Amino acid sequence: MANRISSGHQDFSGEFKELKQRVMAIEKRFNPEKFNLHFGVLKTSMVWPGLWEEIDELSREGLKKVKEHHDYFIEHDVPSRMYDDGMYWYVLFLLIHGVGIAHANGKGPTEPPAIETQRSILSCLVDMSEYSVVIPADIYSRNFEALTAFLRAFPDLAPEAEAFRNPSQRWHPEANGNGARS
Repeated sequence: MANRISSGHQDFSGEFKELKQRVMAIEKRFNPEKFNLHFGVLKTSMVWPGLWEEIDELSREGLKKVKEHHDYFIEHDVPSRMYDDGMYWYVLFLLIHGVGIAHANGKGPTEPPAIETQRSILSCLVDMSEYSVVIPADIYSRNFEALTAFLRAFPDLAPEAEAFRNPSQRWHPEANGNGARS
């Protein structure tokens, strides 16, 4: 249950606390030098096998929580409603951005994650854009940067990203167990 705070905002940070701790632990491992991920990544940043799967799980769990409070997060009054999750999505967007850049620059395993994992992350990033563009602000920029870096890491998904403009072409990770178009 969220706590009500000033000007109609609610504090959902408690609901996102465990997820944010997991994101922060991954970020610490990926970025042990604590480089500001707003500016890219260090040459020493590495993408380890299974990292994208961890990011996928966190993305799906975080999106589920946002959707549980859809009416709140989609409200068109101020852009900071997306920060009422305790900055969870902000941190996750920065991490995806950094990992995408590192991956695109060959700092990871030669075997890419399963296509289902790639599509699931893409779907989450696109779905979150519904909330980040309510009133474009910094969270919108972080979402866009994460999506751009992700597509740079996995350029073969660019046509699928374009297909997201047509809802009938949406890919859903829950459908048929392995994901399917709706």
